[in-house]
Amino acid sequence: MSKKLVVAMSTSGLDYYPDTRNIRILRLNITVGTETFIDGETLKADSFENWLLKNPTGVVKTSPPLDSMLTRFFMKIADDGYDEVLVITMSSVLSKTYEYVKQLIPVFADKLRIHVFDSKTGTFAEGLMALEAEQCFNKGMDMESTIMRLRKMRQNNKVMFAVSDLRYLINNGRLSQTAGFFCQCVEY
Repeated sequence: MSKKLVVAMSTSGLDYYPDTRNIRILRLNITVGTETFIDGETLKADSFENWLLKNPTGVVKTSPPLDSMLTRFFMKIADDGYDEVLVITMSSVLSKTYEYVKQLIPVFADKLRIHVFDSKTGTFAEGLMALEAEQCFNKGMDMESTIMRLRKMRQNNKVMFAVSDLRYLINNGRLSQTAGFFCQCVEY
């Protein structure tokens, strides 16, 4: 029987969940102004929020972990005795992390079977999928059945959010200037 592990991204919100059990967190890089930090390690949420309030027009970018960081991350998992890992990533449309991890599958083929699941979402919906996957493994479900369960969750997932200010979304390129203009013109 294989020893399985779930990996979620720092975008999953699991840093704020009281019991992440045995889920490892793969952390994004966040570039704030001219400095680059590791999400949740060298840059905490409260510091980031304070920076955004003081720099409302500041540009913030995220990027996947460097190849060397990803290699160390998965080597540690293999060294800890796991032979199969399910990595649940934020939407591959929003981050290249899915692609980067996929490229490591053949590199680790003799040490660790890496499965990558595109949540096609972000935020805590990712975290819920990771918690579900961990629960599936605890029940003895195999990888294929677990991924099928996650596909059903993903299919039924709807995330809605509201923001009071669109500047951040426009500044980091997630929302075009034109769309931002029209969104700001709509009154409810």
